[in-house]
Amino acid sequence: MRGHVFCAVDGLGETMTSPASVISFQTSRPVEFHHQSQDTGPLSAVFIRVSEATIADLVGDDGAATFRPALSLTDAPHPGATAAQRLFLAAKALEFLASVADGCGRSGARGTSGMSLAHDLAPRDIGRVMETRDIILADLSTAPSVPDLARRVGLNARKLTRGFDALFGLPVYAFIKSARLDSAKALIESGAMTVAEAAYAVGYHPAHLSTAFRHRFGVTPSDVRRATRVRCGVFDGAAIDTAPAGP
Repeated sequence: MRGHVFCAVDGLGETMTSPASVISFQTSRPVEFHHQSQDTGPLSAVFIRVSEATIADLVGDDGAATFRPALSLTDAPHPGATAAQRLFLAAKALEFLASVADGCGRSGARGTSGMSLAHDLAPRDIGRVMETRDIILADLSTAPSVPDLARRVGLNARKLTRGFDALFGLPVYAFIKSARLDSAKALIESGAMTVAEAAYAVGYHPAHLSTAFRHRFGVTPSDVRRATRVRCGVFDGAAIDTAPAGP
């Protein structure tokens, strides 16, 4: 959907995807699928593996007709695919994955409600919700309002809110908070930033980060920082000599 990716499948060859291509292949034996991004910057794609018997259940009879057995990857790309077709397939893939996750982690009316909301979204609207997510993740240090985000992607605020809840299981602001905390944790665990630096990088005041972090992960950012330094062999700014003693 966005970017260029080198793809290779053992025994089927290799090819390069473009934002307007769809690759499909069928095989009755185990294979290894290799892919590597060829661009810097955002990359958007959908990878989905299903059995032949369930393709029609996933994308409908018309969609199933687009999946033909391929003898090689070079036979498979379809450069003529439109943006609407790509978004339709992406939406169906997300719907399938959401139903699996919903069945594993949720129950009852909540899951049914979320799936009905997803069905109410047109493929174009799903694309705009996904674009909103990209905008949020591109700069976690700021917190755009829902009306501002809706204006930027050309979607009304009510539909954007409902779409976020349907696709990601969280309201927009809860998604932003979750993404910020996950990013702060990753930055602290990498050792690249102090707790304060990580807090400001994701748009938190250090004191506020500590409270939200402990509520989400059950430990404080300082606990994670301390564990990271011990794991890396650093104590009070000095490296620890972990080499075994000689005879």
